[in-house]
Amino acid sequence: MNPGKLNKKIEIMELTQVSDGSGGYENILTSVMTVWANIRPVYGREKWQAQQAQAEISHKVIVRYSPKINRAQVISYNNKIYDIQYLININEENRFLEIQVLERQ
Repeated sequence: MNPGKLNKKIEIMELTQVSDGSGGYENILTSVMTVWANIRPVYGREKWQAQQAQAEISHKVIVRYSPKINRAQVISYNNKIYDIQYLININEENRFLEIQVLERQ
C-alpha cells in the first residue's frame, strides 16, 4: 500500500456511557482517534464473493496498523457511520490494517 493513498481523514469511535444528570446513563459515540485512510466502496463481483463467505460489507478501509482498533468500534466519515465487520492485518506485517465495514442505513 502506498501511504500517499491514505488521503481521507476518518474517526474511529466507540460507545461510551455518559451520565444523563438524573441518575441514569445514555450511550453516545465518542472519538477514540482520527486517522488517515483509503476508503473505497465494494462493488460487483467483489461484493458477491464477500457475501458468500462472510457478513455483508459495503466498503473497505485501509489505515496504518493500530492495536487500538477493534470490532466494537465504528468509523465516522463524511457524516456517515460504518460498523466494523472484519479487521485484517495485511500480510501480518503490522504496517497496514484492512477494515471491512458495513454502512449504517
